Amino acid sequence: MAIEFECPSCSETIRVPDAYSGRQGKCPSCNQRLLVPTIPIPGEVPGTALKSSLPQASPGSAPEVSITAIPPQKAGLAARPRRSRRRPARALVIGIPVIGFLLLLGIIAFSISGNLPDLHGQLSGTLLTNRSLPRTVIPWADTGLSEEDRELLKTALRDSPERLSSEQMSCQLIGADEGLEVLVTVPAGSVWCVVETATDDNKSLQLWRKRERARLNAERRAVFLKALKSWCSDKLRQIRGEKVLLDGVTVRDQVALASRLDAFGFAVEGRGDNRLFRPALESDGGLLYFSVPENTVRFSIQGRKTANGQTAFHGEYQVNVTAGQEASPAEMSDAGAADAAAEMSPGAGDNGQESAEPNAPAEPTGDKPDGADMEPEMNNAAGSMRNE
Repeated sequence: MAIEFECPSCSETIRVPDAYSGRQGKCPSCNQRLLVPTIPIPGEVPGTALKSSLPQASPGSAPEVSITAIPPQKAGLAARPRRSRRRPARALVIGIPVIGFLLLLGIIAFSISGNLPDLHGQLSGTLLTNRSLPRTVIPWADTGLSEEDRELLKTALRDSPERLSSEQMSCQLIGADEGLEVLVTVPAGSVWCVVETATDDNKSLQLWRKRERARLNAERRAVFLKALKSWCSDKLRQIRGEKVLLDGVTVRDQVALASRLDAFGFAVEGRGDNRLFRPALESDGGLLYFSVPENTVRFSIQGRKTANGQTAFHGEYQVNVTAGQEASPAEMSDAGAADAAAEMSPGAGDNGQESAEPNAPAEPTGDKPDGADMEPEMNNAAGSMRNE
């Protein structure tokens, strides 16, 4: 039999033979003087025996012995289990997964950015002898008008098309059974330049178009529908005799031209001879049409700020222009032409355009946007167009 008790100083568990009962000794761990508990004697009244060791025992009150603790293994008892370790801090438990997730995002972002196409290079442009581009049609369904309002607007625009003229292009919105026909022509001093953007030499541009086309076309579509419905409402009020100011630049850019563009044409603009050139048509095959001064030999295509204030295209291409030619039937078909030889009727407004200096590179600084001096022709005496 053995006596087991804890040292009151260091809490070390001490096991000694029962012969040490009631004797003094020193703790083998901390060397603190202590008193071995007394083993109750059979027949003794409970509570009279000493229940715990008392370090205050005075010398001589009990014989002192050299206490040697008995290992638990020798006593046949299991070792006392160790105290559990402290749990990790809560912030550490949460922080490690968060840090790992952020590192993963950084690796993904770096991998993507490293594979972004280099949107710089050379493109080929050809000057056309055609004065007008193919007509396109805005379906009546896009206007959201009732049958009565459609008929009223169709009749008014069939008899007197909406004409928007600037130094670089003249645009007409014409009423037709299937919708609003859009016809764009160049005035005297300007020509159409068709730029090939979908050649095999521009794989980076094709990759960009593949990635961004759906998103930018959704944005273009939203801008177009909002401007179209606003213009239709104002135009109907004007037809009914109200005095309404119409924004010619917005109608041209966000209605007429936006209906004829794809993602790339919506996101870019041309720059040359200190002027900005808005693309007027983009075909399914990647042909992009600009109205430029007739002596242009070079200009650049850069990203422009879209309606949300962001620049969607972060790149720049230099367009090298070659001598003029007439657009082939295939090109016109590719552009969705319905009337390749249609010309603007007299009186649409032909303002002179300064020609770019031959063999001089485009200068992007101080660009003047087309339409800053737009002169719209209004055939409805009840309304007027605001110049910009």
